[in-house]
Amino acid sequence: MKILRLGEMLVQNDVLTQEELDDALSKQRGSGKRLGTVLIDEGYITEKQLITTLKTQLGIDEVDLNEMTIPPEMATYIPKSVAVNNRIVPVKLEGDRLFIAMEDPLNFRAIEEAKEVSRKKITPMITYSAMITRALSVVYENEGAANAIKEMREERGLTIGEMAAEQEAQDEKAAAPTVKLVNSILERAITDKASDIHIEPTNGKMRIRIRVDGRLVEIPIDIPKEFQSNVISRIKVMGDMNITERRIPQDGRALFHTKTGEDIDLRINTLPTIYGEKIVIRILWRDATQLNRRAIGITEKDNAKFDRVLKNSSGMILVVGPTGSGKTSTLYTMIKELNKTEINMISLEDPVEFQIEGVTQVPINEKVGLTFASALRSCLRQDPDV
Repeated sequence: MKILRLGEMLVQNDVLTQEELDDALSKQRGSGKRLGTVLIDEGYITEKQLITTLKTQLGIDEVDLNEMTIPPEMATYIPKSVAVNNRIVPVKLEGDRLFIAMEDPLNFRAIEEAKEVSRKKITPMITYSAMITRALSVVYENEGAANAIKEMREERGLTIGEMAAEQEAQDEKAAAPTVKLVNSILERAITDKASDIHIEPTNGKMRIRIRVDGRLVEIPIDIPKEFQSNVISRIKVMGDMNITERRIPQDGRALFHTKTGEDIDLRINTLPTIYGEKIVIRILWRDATQLNRRAIGITEKDNAKFDRVLKNSSGMILVVGPTGSGKTSTLYTMIKELNKTEINMISLEDPVEFQIEGVTQVPINEKVGLTFASALRSCLRQDPDV
């Protein structure tokens, strides 16, 4: 039986005309792109039409990667470099058969390479390009956490058990797997543009969730209960908190350097629970260039209201909303717009999340008596305009 090529399939199914195919083929030459990508880029077909045609002609299954949880150990079958270069994601293993999600199941070179590195029989499944991109990030960020947990198990005699928390914090070499695990969780959250990380001990394990676009999403990383104290102590050390105090809530701050060289501020809070301390980390993005109306989602319809509020010469503006809704970003956007040479502007903040030149920013420090009330009384004597 003759195996049809992609272009022939699309023409045969009346998705594409021969003229459109010829034009796409001419543009494909020398571009290094696969034909399906060129056809979509040129607007001749949609990604949905491509997937429907390939499903029908090849008899393969479609997989929704957004609706499934991929076990972290899948990353051990296909190395990250092979997965990223070929845009394939290992999703499940049944016996000696490895199922991989692809945006182009006609990429036989990718299938052969997956077969070679995994030493498994390969069954391709088709999915959307955006799902491949997200799944690659999820699977291979989780791989770092899985490897760190494996190292922690191997070094259990050094890092787990009855070792005092102080000794664990000081012994960097022994704590290295814990550092890798915490870093991998932070990197994953930052990659997904999360606003918060929830590290919550339960009866059997630690649950990791991140807040993305206001919604909490669980990360499929199984951290055994015996590693709970290591993870909590590491985060407390990062936040310059008392690692021996577990009975009362604590607050801390840390600066995290990402793999890409970006500096991210972290605000850390611990809360004692019946299963141990729960930690919530607020991720504070330092990119003040994104603090503008368009970036925070102010529509054209709301611009007039925004202008009217900012033009008031007296009164008070209240910005309210649930966690992660953009209150801080909105306030900083207002501050940047009002910031002028002829205006003396003072802000009282806990903590100062962005440094804005030209604004007198006061960090609240209740430990030394600098509360919002006392700071407000003092700044009224500083001749403020705003």
